[in-house]
Amino acid sequence: MRHRVTLAGIALVALALLPHPARANARLVAVTPVDGGCVNGPTGQYVEAWDVAVGSTYRLRLEGVTDCANGGTDATVNVLVLNSSGGNTPLVAQWVADGTYEFTFAVPTTYCDTSPILYCTAGGNSPSTGLVVGRHDTGLYQSHLRA
Repeated sequence: MRHRVTLAGIALVALALLPHPARANARLVAVTPVDGGCVNGPTGQYVEAWDVAVGSTYRLRLEGVTDCANGGTDATVNVLVLNSSGGNTPLVAQWVADGTYEFTFAVPTTYCDTSPILYCTAGGNSPSTGLVVGRHDTGLYQSHLRA
């Protein structure tokens, strides 16, 4: 029994020390193809996925961006699409309405698996800043693109 308690304690400490981006207010509410690509979703009980095609371009809409960018009134917000196989893609989202921003993303042909999105980043392709975009319906859990 003592062995299990020790392993559980070590696991909890390790999880607390691992860096992770904070989940915040913004939700990914729309992924729309702009060049004939296809999109499916969102699907998933917890983390949701929007299936997209590599090589296609999409317009993404974030709503609920109120925890940065002067309460969602700034003209632009930096975003970062993360992908471990294809690399991170820094982008700039444009203000549409208070708390609502849109950006265009061309899915690189090197992307595969899922790609979480960070917003209100410091710019560049480092995921050390920013907040994780949440589900379209509740904002709880993350919302990913899936190539």
